[in-house]
Amino acid sequence: MDDKEFYLDAIRDVVPEHKEEQIQDVFYSFLELEHLYDSAIELVKAQLNIFDNEFSMRFQRNPIHNIESRIKTPQSIVGKLQRKEMPVTPESARNNLTDIAGVRVICCYIDDIYAIADLLTDHSAFQLRKIKDYIKHPKP
Repeated sequence: MDDKEFYLDAIRDVVPEHKEEQIQDVFYSFLELEHLYDSAIELVKAQLNIFDNEFSMRFQRNPIHNIESRIKTPQSIVGKLQRKEMPVTPESARNNLTDIAGVRVICCYIDDIYAIADLLTDHSAFQLRKIKDYIKHPKP
């Protein structure tokens, strides 16, 4: 089953009283949400590459070893909303899920991690919402 059919079936299951036209509208809203997060990831990755290039020019080294990103699958978004007993809507996903998209930056040195994090969070285009420092506070 492709993502479109999964979304449509999930929406039909959760809101069976909706007309097919309304279900299609919700589906396209999910697609818009996915596009929004994908675009945000690309912006963050572009800025990270700019920082890496600036470091290279100034200090003759690249602090960023690798950049990875991902967007939560439609199945995972719907499943998490259902587990949390929240409405299966794009608005609910956007307002209640903090892990729809993610960017992982891998650096060779701990100091570089903090330097890149500071540059990113100090940039006017980005707003820090939450930080988890697994270096200072590792998971058990």
